[in-house]
Amino acid sequence: MNKPIIQVEWVDSSSYSGHPWAAEDRLIQSANEGLAKCVSVGYLIHETDEVLVIAMGYDTGGAILESFFIPKAVIKKITRLRKGVNK
Repeated sequence: MNKPIIQVEWVDSSSYSGHPWAAEDRLIQSANEGLAKCVSVGYLIHETDEVLVIAMGYDTGGAILESFFIPKAVIKKITRLRKGVNK
């Protein structure tokens, strides 16, 4: 079975890493600059109402290479790059 390949656009949490101590106005400025915008591409392995699981690769024996779990709450867009095919 060929699994679908998808591109996922999502946002990641971040922190202020300028210094352990920071002025409140610097933290607010950093927060206003926005969260990290991420893009991941991989094989769609599993999907629930809460999470999407993608992977770099898989084999016909069921082994998964480099899986990655993305919470649905942070996903902005999913683009299907290749449909899955059952053989």
